[in-house]
Amino acid sequence: EDELGETQHAIDAFKLALEDTPADAGALSELEKLYRGSEEYQELVETLESQLKTGTADEKQDLLGEIGRLYAEKLDQPDEAISAFERLLDDDPESLKALEALEELFETQKEWEDLEDVLERQLALVPSKSRKEALLTKLGEIRRYHLDLPESAIDAYQRIISSNKQHNKALNELDELYT
Repeated sequence: EDELGETQHAIDAFKLALEDTPADAGALSELEKLYRGSEEYQELVETLESQLKTGTADEKQDLLGEIGRLYAEKLDQPDEAISAFERLLDDDPESLKALEALEELFETQKEWEDLEDVLERQLALVPSKSRKEALLTKLGEIRRYHLDLPESAIDAYQRIISSNKQHNKALNELDELYT
């Protein structure tokens, strides 16, 4: 309880300092540490949002990623997490980390059209053949089973077959779609 009181006293002191100088990087950094240590995640997010105003472009990317993860993993606020990752993509449209986080969130939320878009965007960015095949497989499944777009599902599976004629999942799916 004594430590809790000291932590709260320190938080109050830094918040008071921020009233005079809202962009005080040192005070914001200390508040971030205190909120992280005391697992006060909503307050931590608010502090990270304040740090966005003064951070460099790279720092903003990291902060938005952290805000998105906190909303998704600690605060169970998927819509806010999605918003944070979309803000990150506004600054860096090729952020695979943001796209992968959105993929997971959209799948969990069953937002199939948004998931389809995110998978297509990832396909344009990933260099790995195996990752492309995995994304195309998922894209085919989403289109076939959730969006009722069999022709588009066929397209996804054919894109796999064009580079890997032995891909069993794609071959099986195509066989089912054509029969």
